[in-house]
Amino acid sequence: MKTKLIITLAVLGFAALIGIRIATYQPEDEVDIEDALAIFAYVYDDTATPENLADGEYIPASFEKLELGKTWYTGFNLEMENINLQFDFDGGTIEVESEACDVQLSVGEDERPWNYNSGWDTRQIGSKLSVPDGGYMAVNPVRSGRGFFTAYNDIAWDMSENYAGREHILVVRAYNLDDQLSPLVTAEIRLTQLGYPDSPDEIMVGYYAIELISYEYSDVYKLMDEEKPS
Repeated sequence: MKTKLIITLAVLGFAALIGIRIATYQPEDEVDIEDALAIFAYVYDDTATPENLADGEYIPASFEKLELGKTWYTGFNLEMENINLQFDFDGGTIEVESEACDVQLSVGEDERPWNYNSGWDTRQIGSKLSVPDGGYMAVNPVRSGRGFFTAYNDIAWDMSENYAGREHILVVRAYNLDDQLSPLVTAEIRLTQLGYPDSPDEIMVGYYAIELISYEYSDVYKLMDEEKPS
């Protein structure tokens, strides 16, 4: 009888734990992202459209957080050298890769955006580079026609002809400092070459739509998030 009672209590205890877990479960799209990767880009504000960009209107620009489903416009302007990205990921490193070798990446020794007041000769250049948490990276689609680009290195850049609507994909991976093999977060950024609204096949040189098109947590990150104290 005593053994049966112990088994019954154990079963009830297990059921209670399952009930608590179900009650506190968060679906994947509601994972606490307090410490997850945040990606910012130097973009024109919400008033920007292909039409007023083509007309040469002055449109303020600043760093804005990229979010799924939100399209921003960016380009090469008087304030920045190339298109600038900023990353925020506490306690890790961020790796960015142009798998098609059609976007040139560069990072500097100083942790700030790349503008015309800082030189290019000390910058690291490649198709796959890393930055620390809170780091900046400048990017330039290979045939953008604007900004700084150098072909004098060992990378086989995709130099095919540019066209309106051409897409460039950047893969972003965020790693914990103690594990550089399994990314905690993997995201994709898409840059799309703009064409003139009244002549869609004609390229608006140096202007792009920029979007966050994918953002996924690894199983390891989900587990870490579940283990956080409430």
